[in-house]
Amino acid sequence: GAPRDGEVCLGVQFVALTGGKITASGAAPPGTAAVCDFWDRGRRQVTLHAGPARRGEELRQLQFYAWTEAQPELGTVPVYEWEHTHSRELSVHPAPPWPGEEPTAARVVFHALPPAAAYAVSLRARGRELASSAVNEAQGDGVA
Repeated sequence: GAPRDGEVCLGVQFVALTGGKITASGAAPPGTAAVCDFWDRGRRQVTLHAGPARRGEELRQLQFYAWTEAQPELGTVPVYEWEHTHSRELSVHPAPPWPGEEPTAARVVFHALPPAAAYAVSLRARGRELASSAVNEAQGDGVA
């Protein structure tokens, strides 16, 4: 959504798989985990991560699926949770930290596509779709 008072939009930070459009059953695709948003009562803010609610959090809803391991063939990047040293607000994005941030843990929260890689994957998929369509049309033209 739009930035709240005092926030600045820094643009798209990563691209992940959308919710229920991935599998007919709605289950997490192989190699991925459901990333949900949670309301953290103590921090009075929304947090975003895979796995169960942490202490003081209430599950809100599924946001997207993300890879649990790196996908080098797709160009995924590790995404971390960061805490601002003064405001104590949390954010989730790839490295490097934004000014005043430190990682909350040394572990990766999930893996996602950086915007440029997501665009490239999308272009390759669209290219395959167009090529397949052209082949099907060419085959159809030769059938009497």
